Amino acid sequence: MWEDQLSRYIDELENEAYALSPEERAYFSFRPLALPTALTDRIPTEIYEIVIDSMDAGPMLAAAALVCTAWYPRAMYNLYHAIELRDRTSFTLLSKQYRTSPRVRKWLATTRELYAADRHNQIHDPSPQSKRTERGYFHVFPLTIGHVMYGLQNLTIKNFNSGTMPLTAFAALSRISSLKSLTLAYCMFSNISQLRRIICAFPQLQSLRLGDIFMVQRYAASTAGVDSTHPQSDVRLQNLAIGLNDTGASGTVIDWMLASGICTSLRRLSVWSVDPDGYVMEHVDRLLAATGPSITEYFEDLPLNHVNGNLIHNTALRSLDFRLPNTNLRGEPLLVLYSRTTESLRSVLSSVRGGQLNHIRIKAETPLYTYTLEDLSDVPDKLYMRSLHKVMAESYFDVLKDIRVEIMLLGMHGWDEADIDNMTRGCGDVLRGLFQPWIDRGIVNFSCRAAVSV
Repeated sequence: MWEDQLSRYIDELENEAYALSPEERAYFSFRPLALPTALTDRIPTEIYEIVIDSMDAGPMLAAAALVCTAWYPRAMYNLYHAIELRDRTSFTLLSKQYRTSPRVRKWLATTRELYAADRHNQIHDPSPQSKRTERGYFHVFPLTIGHVMYGLQNLTIKNFNSGTMPLTAFAALSRISSLKSLTLAYCMFSNISQLRRIICAFPQLQSLRLGDIFMVQRYAASTAGVDSTHPQSDVRLQNLAIGLNDTGASGTVIDWMLASGICTSLRRLSVWSVDPDGYVMEHVDRLLAATGPSITEYFEDLPLNHVNGNLIHNTALRSLDFRLPNTNLRGEPLLVLYSRTTESLRSVLSSVRGGQLNHIRIKAETPLYTYTLEDLSDVPDKLYMRSLHKVMAESYFDVLKDIRVEIMLLGMHGWDEADIDNMTRGCGDVLRGLFQPWIDRGIVNFSCRAAVSV
């Protein structure tokens, strides 16, 4: 069998290596060792394909394609399956290859994933007055090589400034009719119409991720003519992930989404934000109310000083992932901090309806800073948890199978190891008590650790 022959050959190489001096071993370690032809001819093609599939994209795959005729199809397929364009230079190079090589044109038709970014055009300043002289390249992508990637399924666009992108470029995007997943991150649009044209160009789109979207003109969807000039979109998203910011663009985007009908069949909703904007929760609650009984999974990662979303309309929810808010003020008693955590948890869980929830993941951060073990001593006896436990006992949670609770303790830098261990154990015991009804059911996976290395 070829497997036995290969194993014996590797053993012989290892034995020879042990016999070498340190200098000889260092020399030969930089020289590639080729297997004998008599052996390579007997190794099944499937084994080579496994090796090729494990190679990193780029020069290694390109070199593998030149090894032999048998390796070429698999190596080239993997090389063009997922393409990364990091700047205009890489785009220009690919465009040149497309124009001059029929083989490249053929392989581009097999591309399924495209990451198109521009490291020289960082969109981090939301101010319309900020000057950007670099237009990037995505405004010409649909008109050049975009149309040949008709099998593309996943598209990521990062650091894109729409500028004066021609209408023909937006229209050309519709040639990529097979697209299922679209990610837009750090993108600047002149108005909501430009964003609408990109999203609606892909009628089979199922997954949309929007992160840090900026807009020069902001207005409600109704004033943008969504209802009259632009009818509801044919797109019906299954998965929406959206990052909310305080530039005002978030409200404009959500206005259009709700008016266009693209969220009516949503199954998974993810929202996150790092901005202390007071309207963030208004946007979140509008999305939750509009998606109603359609969503089955909800993920939320909002600023620590925010309340959580209202789930009362989401009666088909089966998976819930959220972070508890943290409004701790230094100097207030530790009992007040944990009482607020208890109430926040009760508030989220009391809005759950439908009785289909299977999985919950809860993250929380407890800032300790100047607190000591003595401050913690009276918390277990005085912390009021009856209302929370009453909510946990309701029938809405009867089919719960798995609860993951992850607690991170902050502000313990400079503490000695013994104090960290004692405080972690004490806080863990208090917070574990919040989940006692579910712990008694044996469905809680609880962890509490300090955010410090000792």
